[in-house]
Amino acid sequence: MNNFNPGWFVIYTRPRHEKKVEDQLKERKIESFLPVRNEIKTWSDRKKMVKTPLFPSYIFVYIKELAQYYTATGLDGVIYFLKTGKNVSRVNEKVINDIQMLLDFGENISVSNSRFSTGQQLLIQKGPFVGRYCDFIEVNGSTLALVQLNVLQRSLTATLPYEYLTVAD
Repeated sequence: MNNFNPGWFVIYTRPRHEKKVEDQLKERKIESFLPVRNEIKTWSDRKKMVKTPLFPSYIFVYIKELAQYYTATGLDGVIYFLKTGKNVSRVNEKVINDIQMLLDFGENISVSNSRFSTGQQLLIQKGPFVGRYCDFIEVNGSTLALVQLNVLQRSLTATLPYEYLTVAD
């Protein structure tokens, strides 16, 4: 990490340690982003709405200086920063903003490890994603607009009504 430039990075944590790592980062005044979604968990005697990480074992962190990198590396629950070869991988701020926008929209968000085959390309005309392109897929009879975000080799999907969509030129 010679010639360090501030930016967003991704920390890989021990399983189910994302919130603990986020709390430790906040204590040290290091900016972090842990995208979560509401999920209904079912036990034998009850159901409960719980917040689960959108990307299990991953947390985004904004590192301003090299000292913060080393501080974050030593936190309890942190395994490593994601790397490409020998270089620590950066995440474009636009990707962070897109994830935040998707979470703010908050309807039927899911994450898939698989890449969907490219279908008909559509343009979103209404809602928080106005002007963005998406791929149309059919899943369980629902209309899903796949908002393509290249984040940790996963695809984020959001359910959008038909009237929000039009064929892209």
